[in-house]
Amino acid sequence: MANITLTIDDNEVTTPRGTSILMAARQVGIRIPTLCYHPRLSVSGACRVCVVEIWGRPALVASCTAVAEQDMRVYTARERVLKARRLVIQLLLASGNHNCLTCQANGTCELQALAYELGIEAIEFAPRSSGYPKDTSNAMIERDPDKCILCGRCVRACNDVQVNEVIEFGYRARQAKIVTAWD
Repeated sequence: MANITLTIDDNEVTTPRGTSILMAARQVGIRIPTLCYHPRLSVSGACRVCVVEIWGRPALVASCTAVAEQDMRVYTARERVLKARRLVIQLLLASGNHNCLTCQANGTCELQALAYELGIEAIEFAPRSSGYPKDTSNAMIERDPDKCILCGRCVRACNDVQVNEVIEFGYRARQAKIVTAWD
């Protein structure tokens, strides 16, 4: 397989053709934050936290899904990119009950860590409950829809790694949630 060379934040990167921008950046130690991405799972680009700017293109792109191209110039930390990431994290924080001070995951939460990294000190949007109760019907799994950011990582882990295929996205828009068969 042929290699291509691109520039990421003024660093020249040579990588195999077909490599995502996210993986090319990681090859040279450039950190691009992610939430829905996991190396063992199929790529979805759902969370949009990994957006980057590509010189000459008007829109930001998800680096986990965008393929690196020859002579591409990528910017991972320009103000436009950071502003977009802050907005995404703000919207995710407002998407349920993400009160870090009372959450049992405080200190081990990826969403909380990204909020701190991006300098988010307060939620700018009014938090909105999912409207679904916590599901404690299974002795093995407790599901709290108000903590779920609908990144789909659990669904892809269930389908791609465990191959159990017992959970999926259900409903649409504000009613969306992770469900088992027939909810």
